[in-house]
Amino acid sequence: MTRPATLFPQRNVLRRFIPLMVVVVVVPWLATLAAALIAAAGLADRGTASRAEIVGTGIAHDLEKALALGLPLDRMAGMDDYLGEAGAVFPEIKLILVVDGAGRPLFQKSDAARPDLSVRLVPAETDWSALGLVLQRFPIRQGAATAGEVLLGRSAVAQPANAPRILIDFAVALSIALALGGLALRTMLNAQVMAPLRLAASLEANLARSAYDRIAPPVEQSLIGTLLAEMNRVVTGVNDRFARLRSYLAEVRDLSFNKDAAAEVAPLIERIERLGRFSPDRLTALAPPDAGSLPYATAFCAGVGAAVAAAMAARHLPPGVALGGVVLGMAAAVPLALALGRRAPVAGALALGAWALLNGLGDGVAVWLSGVVLGGLSAALPFQAARPAAESLRAGPAVSAAGGLVAGTGLSVLCIGGGVPGVLMAGAVLSGLAGLLAAVRLERRSGLTLPRVTLRALLAVDRWWVDGTLRPKGWGLWLVTALALAVLSRADGGGAMDARRVAELLWLHATPAWLAAALVAVLLPRGAAGLLSLGATAVVGLLLALGPVEPGTAVALGIAAALGAGHAGFAASGNWGGLTAVRAALTLAGTLGVLWLSGGSNTVVAAGTLPSLALLAGIAALPPLALALWRHATPRRRVPVEGEAAR
Repeated sequence: MTRPATLFPQRNVLRRFIPLMVVVVVVPWLATLAAALIAAAGLADRGTASRAEIVGTGIAHDLEKALALGLPLDRMAGMDDYLGEAGAVFPEIKLILVVDGAGRPLFQKSDAARPDLSVRLVPAETDWSALGLVLQRFPIRQGAATAGEVLLGRSAVAQPANAPRILIDFAVALSIALALGGLALRTMLNAQVMAPLRLAASLEANLARSAYDRIAPPVEQSLIGTLLAEMNRVVTGVNDRFARLRSYLAEVRDLSFNKDAAAEVAPLIERIERLGRFSPDRLTALAPPDAGSLPYATAFCAGVGAAVAAAMAARHLPPGVALGGVVLGMAAAVPLALALGRRAPVAGALALGAWALLNGLGDGVAVWLSGVVLGGLSAALPFQAARPAAESLRAGPAVSAAGGLVAGTGLSVLCIGGGVPGVLMAGAVLSGLAGLLAAVRLERRSGLTLPRVTLRALLAVDRWWVDGTLRPKGWGLWLVTALALAVLSRADGGGAMDARRVAELLWLHATPAWLAAALVAVLLPRGAAGLLSLGATAVVGLLLALGPVEPGTAVALGIAAALGAGHAGFAASGNWGGLTAVRAALTLAGTLGVLWLSGGSNTVVAAGTLPSLALLAGIAALPPLALALWRHATPRRRVPVEGEAAR
């Protein structure tokens, strides 16, 4: 099953609009981040100054009490310990200096981490800015006179304590905005540019074949809509003239009393009908060129639902159990969609309602585990309900699904970290309903007729090479994907991480996968897509086999990016033979089942099984990859046909 070529490739248009979207979204977002960090730094600086004022005022007040008792300021005992205790209250204070009325230092206490402040400092001779300190002065009064001062030096640059969280929240919000903006951009381009252009191309092809019986449907778009209206006017005028002429000749043939005239008119009518295809009674509208943006919307909603289901379950279950339950539910959605047919959206709505009910009212490990399985089922059933979109997965829906994962994990980080899981639940339910509505509309449109899914059909089309062309079917890619999910399931650190940290790790791995998939879908030539899919399979398999990979490290993020690029290349190649969802379901469920059985009662995979399977997948992808590279590098020689002169 190969994807038909289009006259107007959408990726060429996306290449022109994506930089504009990045500038429009990213630049204001970065400006807002900078303003927020500056405001947070200013607020932190004011807070530090207020705390230093409390300490300095307290020291000055104590010294004033001692002076009132007749103790001289320069002979007070125990000042070193006293100043050390006062400075330990707020770590931001790096130096405490007590001077007399003439500015001579009497007592000095500095931070042990700053040896440059341990030397004797004279306020009048010291450049405090060079030391990176901001000085605050507090007078020591003895009656009406000033007996001395307390000088407090604090850090000149005060960073807010929650600066890392601010950066993470802004990065998460930016990724959500980019994912939603990418989906909106693709939807807008498809509805207002690509679909009208394809209608114009279809109408032009009909005119080239002298077919004047169809017109383009009205399009609410200024430039292309005007073009289609003018083309419709041409078709309508030609068809109307034909109808009038044919009607006149038919009257002459049927109503004329001159039989010779009627006999001469009949060949004229036949000749006019042979000139082209006309519709004297009514012109029909052209069918939509494709399914539009509905596959992208359903894939995006499926990604959001899967991510939210995993994040919600990780609040009560180990990450391995949560991810495994979501994957199990998504794999179970494939045979259910095949068995239910057009009733699959109804089952998806029921699964979504049951998931929300269990998350709201349930308690206990078994209830949460059932809920996470239902969450994966409700996320995948809307997309699986439209079988042509699910089985013949293209690069666009694959990128949209990755964007949905980013948006879902990002919402989980913001909502779980903010203590508002109810908002996350509401977002997941709304996303599921949107996916169901898009799936119902997609199912109503005419789609690709698929063969029956049987084991014989799976094995019959599972060949690496067809007619000298590389056509991987994705078994190895889905295998290493399941293994990478098993590695990511060890993200709890033995139960030491909270739910927000787990959600952050899920988002951290989903984001590079989505970015890599988007770059591949837009920039990579289609001829190299199969090679990229095989290369990603080999790289991920070998990285997982060579050593233990810890979630959140650079290697783990590289594996996530390679998986995103590999899946996008696999979807963009268009030579997989269909049955994508069935292969994915079988591979994911089978691999996770083998890992669970080998690990016994532990949710973490046994140490030996995962590297062995990864090494098998990585080595298996190397021979076809090397052969494909050799064929691409070697120029093809043309063999002359018998009787043809050799050149």
